[in-house]
Amino acid sequence: PALGIVATFQFGLTFVLRRLLLTGPIQQGRVDPESGPGVSKVQAAYIAIWALSEAIAIYGLVLWLLSGRWDLFVPFLAAAVLLFVFHAPRSSKLARPPTFDDLTAGRGTIG
Repeated sequence: PALGIVATFQFGLTFVLRRLLLTGPIQQGRVDPESGPGVSKVQAAYIAIWALSEAIAIYGLVLWLLSGRWDLFVPFLAAAVLLFVFHAPRSSKLARPPTFDDLTAGRGTIG
């Protein structure tokens, strides 16, 4: 039960980190995922998110190895796979919004 509570907390934490470290700063223009420093920040954020996701599967693996019951492993594995699929990098999530200069130069669209 304790690992289930920790895993549930980490499941939610991945979404908070994604908002705080990736989508929020990119949408606000604080991180440019196309620049060198921006790429490093995006990579670091994904590593943190994926590490938390992988830890959930590891909790299930530990339960399976200690108890011999694979049915304890399956929900943890399913949650981790779900997180990996949801948090996979997508260009639409990493695109910075167009600036005023982009719009006036015809490089972006509104809406």
